[in-house]
Amino acid sequence: MRNHASPLLAALSLLSLATAPITASAQAVSTYHNDTLRTGWNNAEETLTVATVGGGTFRLQATTTLDSQVDAQPLVIPNQTISGQGTHTVVYVATGGDTLYAIDGVTGAILISRNFGTPIPRSALPGGCNNNGPVVGITSTPVVDTTKSTMYLIVDTYENNQAVFRVHAVSLATLQDTIAPVIIAASAKLTDGTTYTFNANVSRQRAALLLSGGNLYAGFSSYCDQAASTTRGWLLGWQTSNLAPIGSNQLQDSVPTYQSSFFLNAIWMSGFGPATASANNSIYVVTSNSDQNTYGASDRDESVLKVSPTLTTTESFFTDSNRAYLDAHDEDLGSGGAMLPPNQPGKNPKLLFAAGKAGTMYMFDRSATAGVGLLARYAIGGCWCGPSYFTGQDGVGRVVTSGGSNVIVWKLNTSPTAAATLTQLSSTAIKTGQDPGFFTSISSNGTTAGTAVIWAVGRATSVPGTMPLYAIDPATGRIIYTATAGNWNSGNSNANTVPTVAGGHVYVATYQELAIFGLGTPAISIVQNPFSALARRQSAPPGFELQTDQHAIWGTIQNVTQDELVLKTRAGALVHVDLTQALQSGNVAAPVPGEAAVAIGRFAGGGILIASHVEHAKPESSLWPQDQ
Repeated sequence: MRNHASPLLAALSLLSLATAPITASAQAVSTYHNDTLRTGWNNAEETLTVATVGGGTFRLQATTTLDSQVDAQPLVIPNQTISGQGTHTVVYVATGGDTLYAIDGVTGAILISRNFGTPIPRSALPGGCNNNGPVVGITSTPVVDTTKSTMYLIVDTYENNQAVFRVHAVSLATLQDTIAPVIIAASAKLTDGTTYTFNANVSRQRAALLLSGGNLYAGFSSYCDQAASTTRGWLLGWQTSNLAPIGSNQLQDSVPTYQSSFFLNAIWMSGFGPATASANNSIYVVTSNSDQNTYGASDRDESVLKVSPTLTTTESFFTDSNRAYLDAHDEDLGSGGAMLPPNQPGKNPKLLFAAGKAGTMYMFDRSATAGVGLLARYAIGGCWCGPSYFTGQDGVGRVVTSGGSNVIVWKLNTSPTAAATLTQLSSTAIKTGQDPGFFTSISSNGTTAGTAVIWAVGRATSVPGTMPLYAIDPATGRIIYTATAGNWNSGNSNANTVPTVAGGHVYVATYQELAIFGLGTPAISIVQNPFSALARRQSAPPGFELQTDQHAIWGTIQNVTQDELVLKTRAGALVHVDLTQALQSGNVAAPVPGEAAVAIGRFAGGGILIASHVEHAKPESSLWPQDQ
């Protein structure tokens, strides 16, 4: 890249700082939000720093077309052998179309894929629930046991007009089953002695999977609170050695009857996974709404639960005193998950953070003898979201929240004698839509100064619409990079998208697409000059007369660096546009990721379009003239 100063992009805070190598050490993201604590922190990222990400060479590298909407977080396994295709850094992406992909983490090439069956059509869901994609297949984030090179996932298929859940254990090398899959079934006693049986037709499996102590755990919820008279939240488990159910399960509402016949107590957490501090340790989940008139040991709605790893007992719990209001107004505490920071110094070494729709984040002492002990409340904005954690260069913990439309960095204050508290350090607004909140991840090289970066993906502000990726310097709250990460086509289905950072790349899975970001020249094959001088059309955009060998290319801006942008054409191809000449002549309309533009110029070596002009275009691709 040229180090050409641009007043325009300086105003957009896209500054050129340095050039960095594009190699990185091997890193794995084998579970949701990086670990069973659900911190979202990759603390071994050696390549992506504040300087390199904001320095002008970080950009979209490749995109991969997928068959359906993606709700699950991509998982990344380095140095993975794929049968017959050698060793790769592999990104595993599961879709609502019941397809699992193994994708090359550098080029975006699909190495292998497997479809598990027919997903559930929206028309067959309770009440025709539209709080999801057009079909429902794999919607939770799978989990990988790297010691066994095995992925565990839950698949929902439509068979003989019935929903069927199966637990699968598949080889990372082939995506084929290593153990015969098991159909999910469960039953539990209600307080009057009657039996309630798991019903796949009314159950949604959205929360990410948890692997701990040789067991696999999964939470279940409802569809749009429909079929509330028959739907009850479950926490189920299986032995990974044979996929046999463990000896017990947790039914979150065992009341036999309500006047309202409204049960639920769902575990969905906007896709956040059950959390645990270590193998064979307690499991933490957050529940959502139920009937507002009854509460007790058999009905733990709007609660943070601490459950034994055997699922035999609820060891302790917290329920907000405002529970009746939360239930009555559908303000689920369970719209967000529980995050457990690593043990801290001071009086409260074992903490837990959780927030929900009402916009209050709770800080708990999870070792309190009288249950999950509440320490403090903090306002963060409506939260269909989950917090992240990292340790700053000063060795002090930071909590990152993403309620409303703000990324907020909080410093953990600890003391040998006083209760832990939080102090807000910065707040950064991003562009996001749908319900309030979004998800973040953190990357850093340990606690080395200048290496921590917060990554966030905003939801589309209109649907269909684009989803922006942001990189933020947590020390200042400054946005150092932003670009379009993909599209979202489901208006009533929140894009609970979690960016995955590993090995110098950032992976974002959206609607029918995986985007791969990284440093340096894109590994993808960029569009070459599609026209010859003789074949070039002689018409031009309004106000322009194309000169010999000039071309006009329409597309959606994918990302912008100091002196370059990337256009995605109506056909889905990527065109790299050099802005140097256009900037020098002042012929660049402010480029904004996600907006449409037309670039006019000449193709140079390597297929780069050297632009003389860049202008705004109509937002709908159907209104664009033919590329010329």
